[in-house]
Amino acid sequence: MAAGDKVQGPRTALWVPLHSSKDSWRRIRLSVEDYLKLQGRFRHLFEPTKQGEAIRRTQERVDHIGNR
Repeated sequence: MAAGDKVQGPRTALWVPLHSSKDSWRRIRLSVEDYLKLQGRFRHLFEPTKQGEAIRRTQERVDHIGNR
């Protein structure tokens, strides 16, 4: 991502390493919910029912850390 590129989504999010096809690493910005969905170990937050309150609290913590 070059300087000045616009990032869609929440203002504060997790930066996740993403491997590109050119063998160079770049990072993308994901909301906490999107990040947790990608991680199988957090499946319990979405199945059998979505644990929206826990996800919201986690997003608030990430936002707080990002605003220090």
